[in-house]
Amino acid sequence: MPMSIRFVASLDDFVAKPSRFDCRSRGMKFLLRVVVVWFAAVATTFAQSAREFYHTGVAAYEAGNWDAAIEAFSRTIEMSPKSSQAYSARASSKRAKGDLDGALADLNYAIDYDAGNASLYAKRAKFRNLTGDLPGALADFEQSLALNPKSPETYLDRGLFKSEHDDLRGALEDFAQAIALDPSNPLPYQNRAILKSKTRDFDGAIADLSEVLKLRPNDASMYFARADAKYKKEDWTGAIADYDRAIALRPRNSAGYFARGKVNSARRDWDSAILDFSRAIATNPKDAAAYVNRGIARVETLDCHGAIEDFDRAITLDRNYADAYFRRGAAKLSSGDLDGAIQDLTSCIGRNPNHADAYAARGATRVGKRDFTGAVADYTKSIRLDPPAADYVRFRLALILRRQHLDEKPAGLSPAIARWPESWSKKVGLFVIGATSESDFLKQDSVAGLKTANQQQCEACYYAGMACLLKGDKKRAAELFEMSVATSWTPYPEYSLAREELAQLRPAVPAPTGTAKTTKF
Repeated sequence: MPMSIRFVASLDDFVAKPSRFDCRSRGMKFLLRVVVVWFAAVATTFAQSAREFYHTGVAAYEAGNWDAAIEAFSRTIEMSPKSSQAYSARASSKRAKGDLDGALADLNYAIDYDAGNASLYAKRAKFRNLTGDLPGALADFEQSLALNPKSPETYLDRGLFKSEHDDLRGALEDFAQAIALDPSNPLPYQNRAILKSKTRDFDGAIADLSEVLKLRPNDASMYFARADAKYKKEDWTGAIADYDRAIALRPRNSAGYFARGKVNSARRDWDSAILDFSRAIATNPKDAAAYVNRGIARVETLDCHGAIEDFDRAITLDRNYADAYFRRGAAKLSSGDLDGAIQDLTSCIGRNPNHADAYAARGATRVGKRDFTGAVADYTKSIRLDPPAADYVRFRLALILRRQHLDEKPAGLSPAIARWPESWSKKVGLFVIGATSESDFLKQDSVAGLKTANQQQCEACYYAGMACLLKGDKKRAAELFEMSVATSWTPYPEYSLAREELAQLRPAVPAPTGTAKTTKF
């Protein structure tokens, strides 16, 4: 049974009380003084011991020794059974050890002994959240704020709770309240920025992260976060500037070079992208994604051999990296290795059956192999997996169906074209369905956008060549296929398809020489 210590007011008060003993004798007074001093010494010893055990528990907790911490706090509670502080500390130790039920039991005791302590309710709210007791957690947050409505920490914690459970609006309101109560704390800004980025409010996220950087100007992670928000809103220059600052603060962080490489790829600065991915690989040689992305950049600089080597390395590092097989298969298609392309693209599909681009690329490869039935199946699957991105796949499927005198409706081309805005792909589509003549199609000005005039010519000449071939004009078809190949724009499947058609029409003509590259299908 825990011992409860009661202190006397003073020695004189104690000895002045009536007693059946004669307390007036000098000996009795002396004895009573000894007893009082002993009780006072015992009380002081217990108090000191309780404090010592508590501090021992804190030291053990900070060292990660949960069992020792629990033991020390338990001894504190034995000596001071109503110490809410000791119960709360033991609850934290039990939580760290994974004993959530025990932790909650201790917090219940702590609240029983200190019902007006707002921080105990906030702490129990977080523990209840971990057990899945969401109504109980929310009720505790409410009680905590009722006791202390000016606690920025509790608003922050409740905001995190609401964010975790998809109450984004409520979370934003709580983060705003936390900021209003304590503008010097970077955490509410940081967490609000995360939410704003999720809701595509990139300007709002950037503004909040800028506030964090005012408070923590050397926090590399916040420069990374702000750069990511700028990247998502396609502010390439701003993103590069933030990644530069983050890399200066953490020059050995491979993720910084990788992220900056992605931005350089997005703005089509391939040489800078290759340099960044190379630096990422130098700091982390086992980063398969860095090899894949450097391979993509090398493809765009016509270094097909170097690209395939990078894709090889990525696959060695990660045998289940589906996109690495896709990229290597696409590179092999561009270089004319059709069998190797089909093998890699099939490996990609085996690892990711929903990879629409892999089906599209394998369909184009099968056209080159004259496997039109297989190509129809692959193109159809690609369209079904990703209808919005299937414009060129629809073109190629329509041409194969027409070539085999089959119904073109499965390509869904005419209904799709009707929904497209004015663009280069719409002009190609209108030609494929016969709404534009060859002369008008080929003489039209290039359309502003991501594709250059040379790239558009590569595509236009292939589709015009196919129209002639299907009408039986092989001579004109060959001329147009030669014009497509002459652009040397090997990234596009239209280049590879024109090359294979030309090889069928003029088997004596050697395949085009030089390096090749691939692109997204």
